Amino acid sequence: MEEKTYFTIGEISKLCSVAASTLRYYDQIDLLKPTDLNRSNNYRYYTFKDIAKIRIIQNLRELDFSIDEISSMFQEGDILNQLTIMKNKRELIRKEIINLHNKYRSLNKRIRIIEKEMDAFPSNDIEDMKIKELPKRRILSLRKQTNRANLNLYTLHFNELISHAKKNNIFPSTHLMLIHHHIDVNLPFDQSKYEKVLKDLEFSLMIDPSITLGRVLPEGTYLTFTTKGMAGKDTFSAIYEKIQVWLRFNKYRATGPLIDLLLTNLTNLQPDQIPDNILTEVQIKIEKV
Repeated sequence: MEEKTYFTIGEISKLCSVAASTLRYYDQIDLLKPTDLNRSNNYRYYTFKDIAKIRIIQNLRELDFSIDEISSMFQEGDILNQLTIMKNKRELIRKEIINLHNKYRSLNKRIRIIEKEMDAFPSNDIEDMKIKELPKRRILSLRKQTNRANLNLYTLHFNELISHAKKNNIFPSTHLMLIHHHIDVNLPFDQSKYEKVLKDLEFSLMIDPSITLGRVLPEGTYLTFTTKGMAGKDTFSAIYEKIQVWLRFNKYRATGPLIDLLLTNLTNLQPDQIPDNILTEVQIKIEKV
């Protein structure tokens, strides 16, 4: 029986597991044309040489080479040109691996934060107050004065802060911080006066100490506690009272503004989840009376 040496497009399609439409496309762009021509019927046939070329194309496609890159390798026919294209692809894959690894780490960190917050205490509760010795911290910030303070305003100015950071090649990787310069916890709390007072807010994020931009928060002794959920009028009044009770009982006074360190990455939450689920560490610099 005579050994078969040429194949129709249908036969080569089955033999190499490649769609006939793909083979026609390769023919149209001159990437792979059937080698053998039957002069009696002017029909072109594929040969074993074409099968080998199809396998090379398939292998290169599995390595994510584009059709243009493969065409260039075939057209040039120069081993040095092929090597250059392959080295360029290798470098691109190396960068993609690094990028994927960074995405994996970022996603893994986000998952851990969400899992931690799922185990947090009930909404609007206060974790036990603690004293912490905090180091100097350099922050990049925008200070704004406004008659109102709400989630929409916070979102607007934090977005402005992050844009400002990126323009200075600072890419935020730490928690955001909101400093309330208008709140003095040494003074009695009056809800009616608080609603009318001009809010003096500093939207901040901690940055590397080596960066010369921004300012430095002083080191020292801080009263700290954690809250969950955005504080409404009644909740804020209760929190304020607990702070003052603790200060009087332990014979301390505040020497700095109230600082909210946002432990929750806001991108982890849907907008309607933020009021109930945001986790914040309150920090107030204190000293013994």
